[in-house]
Amino acid sequence: MCDADGLPSGVLNAEAVTGYRTSLIALTPYLWRRHTEKIVVFGAGKQALWHLRLALALRGDEIESIVLINRTTSRAEELLAKLREENESRWKSAATMQHIDPSRSDFQECLRTHLSTADAIFCTTSATEPLFPADYIITEGKERQPYISAVGSWQPDMIELDPELLRQTTKSILPGSKAGSLLVDDREGVLHHSGEISKSKIGAEYLVEIGEVDSLAHSEVDEGPLQHWMKDGLLVYKSVGVGLTDLAASTAILAIARERGLGTTISQF
Repeated sequence: MCDADGLPSGVLNAEAVTGYRTSLIALTPYLWRRHTEKIVVFGAGKQALWHLRLALALRGDEIESIVLINRTTSRAEELLAKLREENESRWKSAATMQHIDPSRSDFQECLRTHLSTADAIFCTTSATEPLFPADYIITEGKERQPYISAVGSWQPDMIELDPELLRQTTKSILPGSKAGSLLVDDREGVLHHSGEISKSKIGAEYLVEIGEVDSLAHSEVDEGPLQHWMKDGLLVYKSVGVGLTDLAASTAILAIARERGLGTTISQF
C-alpha cells in the first residue's frame, strides 16, 4: 500500500484482502433476495469460505442448508469444520452443512437435484469447463429462481458458467428496464477477461454494473419489474476483480490496525 505521494504506508496479505472484498461485493445482490434457504457452493478456498461467512453473518437465521461441491474431500471437510466452529461461536445458524464428492457414481443426478432447488449458488473455482449445464437451472414452469455469483474464473481461458445459461438469462430483458441483464463488477473488465462472456458472445449492452442497479432500484416502485428481478428472478453476477476495491479494503484495514495498535511498525521504511 502507498500513500498519495507514492510512499509505502503498509504491507498486507493480498490473499486475505482479495478473498474478503470479492465475496463482500458478491454478497450485495444476495441481500436483495427474498429467499436464501438453500445454498450451493463450488470450491473450498478463501472465496468459498468468505462467501459462506458473510452469508451466515448477514442471513444465517434464514439459511436451512449449505451444500459444498469440491473435488478434494479433505479440503472440503476442512472448510466445513472451520465454518461449523465459527458458526457455533458467532452466528448460531441452524443450517445443515454437507460436502458432495464429484467422484460418486450418482453425482450428476445429485447435483441437478440440489441446483434445481437452490436459492443461491456461489461459484468460486478456477475451472476451465462449465461447472454444470444450463438446464440444471433453467427448467420450464420453475417459479423460484436462484441468485448465482461467479467470481472464481477471471481470465479468458477460465469458465464456470455454461454460456447457454448467460444467453438464456439475457433473453428475459424487458424493454426500458435493466431486469434480466447480467450483473458485473466492472463492465470493461468482464468484457475483456471473462471466459463466460467471450464464449457466450454477449455484448456490453447486456451487462450492468452493480452500482447502476442499486441506484435505479431506489427510483422504482416497490413491485416494478426491476424489483421483481432483484428479489426473485434469475440473477447472475460475474466478477473479474476491481483494483479499487483492494485499495478501499486495505485502507480500512490499515486504519483499524493503527487504531488498535496491531501489526509491526518499521521506522523510516
